[in-house]
Amino acid sequence: YAPEPPWSESEILEIFNQLVRQLGNLNSCEPSSKIFESYFRILEQLSEVKIGVVLVDLIRTERGTTSSSKRGGGKRGSLGGEDNPALDTLCDLIRTLLNCVNLDQPPEVAAHAELAVAACIEEFEGNIPIQVLEELLTCVGQGYVFFYMFINILMFMHISMN
Repeated sequence: YAPEPPWSESEILEIFNQLVRQLGNLNSCEPSSKIFESYFRILEQLSEVKIGVVLVDLIRTERGTTSSSKRGGGKRGSLGGEDNPALDTLCDLIRTLLNCVNLDQPPEVAAHAELAVAACIEEFEGNIPIQVLEELLTCVGQGYVFFYMFINILMFMHISMN
């Protein structure tokens, strides 16, 4: 159980949008640079504290839905609504986490990205929105590194569910 955040939904989404922009820089930094350390620390905190689940909570509650998704516009009601800013932000976060990894980086980058994505997916408790699944499956077609990450995410989820 997590307490209610002290910010409005729009403020939370803006914080996450800034987080996504910062994490996107991780892919283009040299691992030996000081700025890489800063971006890596953001990723590390994201995976350890599991703050991505705040977006999942917004998606699952009326705070993260719009009138079209409340009417059942999506396949799974509020989880699948087409106009859901929290869902869009979560998909951006997942896409950025999966794309921030490359072979020139320390293996800890992939490990933290995998843990952060797995934490968000686990929080859906089996009711994962199609848009999130699309982000995950898109990464599989991008090559070996992403496929390996996808398999690790599935393994983390399986272990935590048992």
